[in-house]
Amino acid sequence: MRSTRNRPPPSWRPPVAAALCLVLGALALFMGALLTDGGRLLRPDTFADRAAASLSDDRVAAYVADRLTGAVLDQNRDLTAYRPLILTAARGVVTSDAFRGVARGTMRRAHSALFSGVGQSVVFSADDLDTLLRSALASTPELARALPDAVEMQDTAGLADHPAVRIARLAIQLHDALPRAGLLALLLGVVCLVAGGWLLHGLRTALVGAGSALIVTGLALWLLVPLGAGAITRLAPDPAAGNALAGLWSVALAGLRRWEVAFGATGVVLAAAGSSLLERLDVVDVGRRALRLTLTTPRRRSVRVARALGITAAGVIAAAAPGSVLNLLMVLTGIGLGFVGLRELFAVVLHAAPADVRVGRAVAANGEGWAVGVVLVSALTVLFASAIALTARPVIAARGPTSIAVCNGAATLCDRRLDEVVLAATHNSMASAERPDWLFPQQEHGIVTQLRDGIRALLIDVHYGTPAGDRVRTDLDDPNTVAQAERVLGPDSTAAAMRVRDRLVGSAEGRRGLYLCHGFCELGASPLDPTLREIREFMVRNPEEVLLIVVEDYVAPNELAHAIEVSGLVDFVYHEPDGVDRGAPWPTLRELIARDERVVVLLESGRDDVSWLLPAFEVMQETPYAFTTTSDTLSCEPNRGGTTGSLFQVNHWITTTPAALPSNATVLNTRARLHERVRRCERERGLRVNILAVDFYRTGDVLGVVEELNSRELGELIGPGA
Repeated sequence: MRSTRNRPPPSWRPPVAAALCLVLGALALFMGALLTDGGRLLRPDTFADRAAASLSDDRVAAYVADRLTGAVLDQNRDLTAYRPLILTAARGVVTSDAFRGVARGTMRRAHSALFSGVGQSVVFSADDLDTLLRSALASTPELARALPDAVEMQDTAGLADHPAVRIARLAIQLHDALPRAGLLALLLGVVCLVAGGWLLHGLRTALVGAGSALIVTGLALWLLVPLGAGAITRLAPDPAAGNALAGLWSVALAGLRRWEVAFGATGVVLAAAGSSLLERLDVVDVGRRALRLTLTTPRRRSVRVARALGITAAGVIAAAAPGSVLNLLMVLTGIGLGFVGLRELFAVVLHAAPADVRVGRAVAANGEGWAVGVVLVSALTVLFASAIALTARPVIAARGPTSIAVCNGAATLCDRRLDEVVLAATHNSMASAERPDWLFPQQEHGIVTQLRDGIRALLIDVHYGTPAGDRVRTDLDDPNTVAQAERVLGPDSTAAAMRVRDRLVGSAEGRRGLYLCHGFCELGASPLDPTLREIREFMVRNPEEVLLIVVEDYVAPNELAHAIEVSGLVDFVYHEPDGVDRGAPWPTLRELIARDERVVVLLESGRDDVSWLLPAFEVMQETPYAFTTTSDTLSCEPNRGGTTGSLFQVNHWITTTPAALPSNATVLNTRARLHERVRRCERERGLRVNILAVDFYRTGDVLGVVEELNSRELGELIGPGA
């Protein structure tokens, strides 16, 4: 019987069939990486993150600042003389964290319509541009006041018809299918590489072939960014738009960095492992051969023409994009050095084996030693590529979900859920001593100052009221209003309010509206709408802050929701995911910030007419609040909300009638008294405190204590010596 060991391979096998499989495998992996990352890019969160990140690119920032300035001048031509000043302010606004936060939220909410043919707001359209621009021009208040009431940026450069934008529109429509197609392409690529290796004559050449294909794939992905940016720049309607689109392109494809590194590193390892088992590599000799091939004039005319065209193209590319060519040379140098080093390492670790051993028969032909070698090569390949791929993050200069550095003033809070964070809260936040017409104030400053100082939970009351001269009459049509006021204010304060109403407040003179009042608007009232707009402006200027608002509501939920919508604050309101169980864990602060749902609104009435006005005492539990002297032991027993809510509010104030006394806060708001109350309540209730609500927040050390509480490790309660 004739031996088949040395029989030559059939003619349909290498090199043509193997090369075809390797090329197809490289193409499939290339497309798989593009489709997988493209599908991720077109998700609302990732799309918004990378769009906001692009503002750190000077080309994009310059374009957006110019368009913002143009939008201002289009709406008020009399400001043309101030264009340089407005442009400088606009550039500062565009590169700020606040604007990136605005852009992130706007892009997330509108990403699916961003490239639609309906609207032409292709780059950015943000309702809060005027807020940020006025803030940047604060040193010239007259100019700030002359700005349009609302600055809206439209596509003034014809970008909506740009080929890149049309491609993006189509991709958005297909974004659900892209990840699945990418996975199939990656699987096909792996199968083709394995098939190409099997067709090659020998395990060593199979490793070299597959490794080379992976290296080429990684280089192709790397070249896609600079080459694509250059092409987009030349196709743009004007240089500024082209530069901006090139910047967007570079940031959009930053996610490919992981794939470039993973493919390239794996390819270098495989090629080095395979070549180490062939002949010894003489690096100097390889260099000489490459130089000789480059300098020697070929004999065949067709080869000479191809060589001449190649050298010319290389020269043109080097002259047109010297930076990219230099980067490419450095990358190739790095690949070469890595290849040589790893090849020497494998040459020492792995023992030689017969060169004609095929993949399917490697173990059988060489026994246990060769099997160990194959396992070692595979393990080193996976470890090397995975380590680099995991540590190499996309080059995104601005803040995204994985790079939000600070949340509510501390980096350690970003990865904590809302119910794992302590928020400094003000009781009756609207009752400010800064308002001369507020008879019984409970805080030193108004809501805007509270937010600037670090208050992150507002406890407010909303009533119906009607203007009556310089006062506001409470709408008492609801028979439960007086009873509710007596329950909250006490009989004495309610009687005092009625006397003020009868003696000082005339008849109603205007339309009924929503007011911030405590019990009776006659004692002090602020229109709700301006306060909501002020809160919105704070959220715009501070894109890494999360706020909780607890509303003691005496109005219809749909009317309260309408006021929040008109003010624009709804753009930042937290919306529970559809179908979520209210016992499910809260999002982390990082997640809330990334989604730009940074304002959580709770209603004490528990009415759920509006889905994003959450029933307070379904998600929150609290302590009692009807304490009358500082000598009382402030109870930690369950109050409203029972013991089922995941948030825990500690009510830490004294109720005195008719007015709250700062002297009580001097006693209660000390560091020692606050720590004692929190420690006792956490021990009795088995929960971490989340909302620490006080009167006269500037008295004592409330903000300092909250900072100390947030510095604890998760699961840690305050020790007895705190």
